[in-house]
Amino acid sequence: MGKRRVAKRVVCLSLASFLFAASLTGCGKKGGDPVEEAKKVDKNCIYKQEELEGVLNEGESIGDIGYVGDKVRVITTSEKGDVRYISLNTDGSDVQSVDIKLEKGSYPSWCAYDKDGSLYMTYYVYDEEDLPILYAEDNASAGEASSAASDEGDTAGEGALEGALDASQDKADTETTDAESSEKKASTEEKSEAEDEGADTSDGAYDDSFYYLVKIDPTGKELLKFDLSKEFAGEENYCGQMVMTDKYGLLFETSRGIEKFDDKDGFNIIMAKEEIAKSIGYVSSFGKGANDQLYISYYDDQSEDDVVCLLDLDKKEIGKAVSAFNNGDYVSTFFAGEGYDLYASGRSGIYGYDIKNDKLVKLVDFADSAIGMGTFTSVNRAVAISENEFIADIPEGIDSSSVLCRLVKVNPEDVVDKIQITFGGLYIDTPMMNAVMKFNRSSDKYTIKILDYGDMYPDDYDQAVKQFNLDITSGKTPDIIDVSSLNIPIETLANKGIVLDLSSQFENGGAFGDVELLPNVAEMMKVNGKFYSAIPYYTVSTYVMRASLANGKTSLTYEDCDQLIKDKHTDYNTAFGGYSYKEYLISYAWLYNRNQYVDWFNKKCNFNSPEFIDFLNFINRFPSEEKASIDEENADYNQLYAQDKALFYSAFFASPEDYTRIKQVDFNDDIAMVGFPNNSGKNFAAIYPITVAVSSKVSNLDGAAEFIRKLFEIGNPEDKEKFISYLSSNKNYFEAMLQEACEEKDESSEDAYFQDYTSGKQVKKKPMTQEEAKEFYDYVLSIDTMYEVETDIQNIISEEASAFFSGQKTAEEVAEIIQNRVNVYINENS
Repeated sequence: MGKRRVAKRVVCLSLASFLFAASLTGCGKKGGDPVEEAKKVDKNCIYKQEELEGVLNEGESIGDIGYVGDKVRVITTSEKGDVRYISLNTDGSDVQSVDIKLEKGSYPSWCAYDKDGSLYMTYYVYDEEDLPILYAEDNASAGEASSAASDEGDTAGEGALEGALDASQDKADTETTDAESSEKKASTEEKSEAEDEGADTSDGAYDDSFYYLVKIDPTGKELLKFDLSKEFAGEENYCGQMVMTDKYGLLFETSRGIEKFDDKDGFNIIMAKEEIAKSIGYVSSFGKGANDQLYISYYDDQSEDDVVCLLDLDKKEIGKAVSAFNNGDYVSTFFAGEGYDLYASGRSGIYGYDIKNDKLVKLVDFADSAIGMGTFTSVNRAVAISENEFIADIPEGIDSSSVLCRLVKVNPEDVVDKIQITFGGLYIDTPMMNAVMKFNRSSDKYTIKILDYGDMYPDDYDQAVKQFNLDITSGKTPDIIDVSSLNIPIETLANKGIVLDLSSQFENGGAFGDVELLPNVAEMMKVNGKFYSAIPYYTVSTYVMRASLANGKTSLTYEDCDQLIKDKHTDYNTAFGGYSYKEYLISYAWLYNRNQYVDWFNKKCNFNSPEFIDFLNFINRFPSEEKASIDEENADYNQLYAQDKALFYSAFFASPEDYTRIKQVDFNDDIAMVGFPNNSGKNFAAIYPITVAVSSKVSNLDGAAEFIRKLFEIGNPEDKEKFISYLSSNKNYFEAMLQEACEEKDESSEDAYFQDYTSGKQVKKKPMTQEEAKEFYDYVLSIDTMYEVETDIQNIISEEASAFFSGQKTAEEVAEIIQNRVNVYINENS
């Protein structure tokens, strides 16, 4: 079994979360006035978030949280792979910690605690030469390792994957202590002994690694070390999650069922897997609530659904599925504590489960309490001190770094009534949601109330879009609108009087008047010279290629592409990388030159032009989808680009690092940003914006403007929450981002390497040169097209172009039909 297979197995079984992570879906809310619904606040669900300072060291992440003997127990891992066992009072006082000495290359997994505070922990140990991709020897960053795991189809929850990956080893720490050397030698001897005894170490679940159970007392002394890889050797065998019970002691969920572990006698099966359910696909969670009540969650192969059931080990019986958890909130984590029989955390809050009445009671509302990132908060590690107090690992910032927090219920009578400002969108992204929660925590006067249509219709994207558009155009308009996903051009909203002219806010003395914007992005916020929207951040969409093939050209004609493809003995499907077929390109490629074809202000279009006819003929050179020769899912495009079989790279720049990665890893050569091919001599690239607008019926403009002003602060390089995944339209921040990219990275930093997914190796990042930074800066500022998805026009183009692609009509005939249909559409919707 290869390294990638091992990585997948490890993540799926036990490294993705110290706690349960499985998604249970629901139907969502429908009907009524969504804006009024969004304004409702249940004051019984408001909790205050208090960070417990002085507990975590810089660079540490939380691996597990327990509550034993009136003490909170926390396991942390550092970027260097160090592990600490911490105890503290519930108010954050009396912090005590010990270092847990593990072999180099160790990878913590599950934890449990006995009544004396001793820690039971399972962990993996990898030989450096056999480290899987997600724990590579050259110190992959957590984000890159996570992507690598995702590429392999891993489905386990994200929370603990981040926690485990934060334990990545330090490449700079090359000196090994005598103790480490001895342990490594012992591990090697154990491996040889296992092989001599015929254990299936080559094809088993723990191939390329060892899996151990250790017992550590509160002073850090190791009391027990048990070889799990030997106990569970074999292809389908594994040892998963564990819980400590008063009656049975330490229990494990394994491939054999529910087993008891005794320090002296080892494992003993109490309930075989077949006695739980014959149709178990995989176990998502095994845990304990109050009074030793056990539960198990598993994917049922017959019903093709996640099932949560209670377990009775005395009777060896499994209860019926607990329906209360199917509440539409994507319940993903279970944890124990004082008060309710069991606690559960979903996207929107924390719940208490009353077993007797089979009732789920919402206790904490993340968004209304401004906890973490609102409905993006993922609480994967927590304990309940009582139903009114929790200790939890709360994600902070866009990178979801760990913050140990105390959540304390606010007396409903003490909840402050703030001025509400509604903010509507469709699948509102993480930076925006994080900005809302930060604003709500800091403002004494205003609170932003989120209305996400994606949450209202979680199983029906088309209906979510339809309802969002309908509410906007029918007057049920939130105060602030995330128009990025509306599929309605800002020009249309402005012409219909739906959104407000914000020009005064951009002038001196206005809310945004002190923000220096990138000039081209600022122009994209305007309609007929007036500001009708704000674009705080964006990505750049373009095409790049090897500079030597561009031969000094800044854009390529259609014939240039034809000649290059012939010279390199490739074809149109391969040369443009993934999704290079007619049906895809005809819908989206024209948007690179959208300004030339659609003029909403003057109610004109230009689809019967020679330029568009040339475009149709060019797209016709690509294969149809069914004839595309590349398996998109499994194609190694990096290798094709290295061989000059793939020539044109569809690039999305969300940071300067995206530019350097393409140059240093994908091409390993100088690159030219040539844009999408065309015959006009222009460089066709586009700004893909995150855009907000203010309703013309806004209830409080001052509050809405104050919040939008905060959006322009996203990307501040001095903010400890690193800005990722977008470029800032704030000129100062954009320039600072480029200068930061020009700085040398510390080799011991997890941010010092790129992952080469073709070779599986790490590539040391080279800093951007000043010349590269200027080239990138100038290129971004040269782009004058905003990439706006216009679904109705795209559908018209796709429908009519199919007649040309099938040979039924000429390009000229099709262009004329498109011209007429779009012209009617623009006049009807302006």
